[in-house]
Amino acid sequence: MPGTKLPEWFSAGTVSFSKRKNLDLTSVVVGAIISINHNIDIPIRREEMPCIIDVEANVFKLGKRIFNTTLNIHGMPRTNVDHIHLCRFKDYHPLVSLLKDADTFCVTTRSPPFDKGLKLKKCGVHLIFEGDDDYEGEEESLDIGLQSVSERLTRFFNTCDEGVDDTESEDDRCQHELEQEKEETGTRLLGFNFKGSSIISFLLSLFFVLLGWFWFKFMSSAVKRD
Repeated sequence: MPGTKLPEWFSAGTVSFSKRKNLDLTSVVVGAIISINHNIDIPIRREEMPCIIDVEANVFKLGKRIFNTTLNIHGMPRTNVDHIHLCRFKDYHPLVSLLKDADTFCVTTRSPPFDKGLKLKKCGVHLIFEGDDDYEGEEESLDIGLQSVSERLTRFFNTCDEGVDDTESEDDRCQHELEQEKEETGTRLLGFNFKGSSIISFLLSLFFVLLGWFWFKFMSSAVKRD
């Protein structure tokens, strides 16, 4: 969905994992703000790509990468507008199960990237431990620090929805500008083709006029000799 910010309670950049006493890590939520520059061509049409494949989550141990995986980002933005994507990895995923004390976690783009028009604007991570997402009662009256992760995410997206109309309008305007640019390019090409056709027609007409004139001169000379 269109968006330019991540939840404030996400940790930005590289995160160092610290194991909590008697609390297991149950999942990891990864957030990314990306944009696509559609003016930069790639080997295939972006409309044919089912997902974005250049954003990766990585686990490092003592500076050496021990695991990485591509974020599951379905769909391709149609314009250059920033989009927000959140991916949640459960404890059975290697990205979570391989995390040990003092390991580091970060989000990067593939190197080299498949889509050179993709830009990772922001990224963030939130580690979820036992008890962080288990509240089952009414949470509206609770402070944000006491709310479950699911409730905080719901509130975050509700806040984002308040500005979606404006963002989508901007997205539509960008799409309209792209389509208008294509139409103008097509019009220029048609104009060029029309001008080219006119020039060719003029040259052909001139050629036949000159050919007729030379033929007339040739026949006149032949008659005089006779």
